[in-house]
Amino acid sequence: MNIKKQELIKVYNFLNGASLVGAVSRARTKLNKSIAEAFQEMQSDESDLVKEYGGEIVQGGAVKFGNERQDDKVAFNKAMLELHEESAVFAETTQDQFNRLKTALESYDKELSNQDAEAYDILLSALEEEK
Repeated sequence: MNIKKQELIKVYNFLNGASLVGAVSRARTKLNKSIAEAFQEMQSDESDLVKEYGGEIVQGGAVKFGNERQDDKVAFNKAMLELHEESAVFAETTQDQFNRLKTALESYDKELSNQDAEAYDILLSALEEEK
């Protein structure tokens, strides 16, 4: 299953708050563990890009470039965009894990809005593409 890296935290937060029980809850927990690992890897890649392009992470997490490095800032922003557009690839860790989640989400009856609604759509679309 593929999820764009820029969507990982939304999906993680949605799954974390979703009301699921039994085998579906276990399937969610295993997927969320994999999503957390992919998110940490992305953060590491972001830090590597900051160093590679000569930027500095300042308080609050913003990236700063000196006036003489504005070309590097443009290249850095392009590299960050490419990184966030990449898809993280997830594999089932237990048999039928994704199908359980898909079935549960298709019949999920809790009201969703804003970020949760968007994350639900992203996740269900990814699960439906997984055959």
